[in-house]
Amino acid sequence: MVIEGYWENEMANQSAFIDGYWRSGDLAKIDEDGFIYIMDRKKDMINRGGEKVYSVEV
Repeated sequence: MVIEGYWENEMANQSAFIDGYWRSGDLAKIDEDGFIYIMDRKKDMINRGGEKVYSVEV
């Protein structure tokens, strides 16, 4: 499930949605077998239910 856009925040929509795709900020790689590995985040902070989690803490 992907959001349609940010509520009343056109600036965030313009920077996060490109050609109809949502850019989450996750950085990943795909190996030769097709497995996907989440490596890091371009945006260094994840807001998880109001709690701020930084990628270096995980």
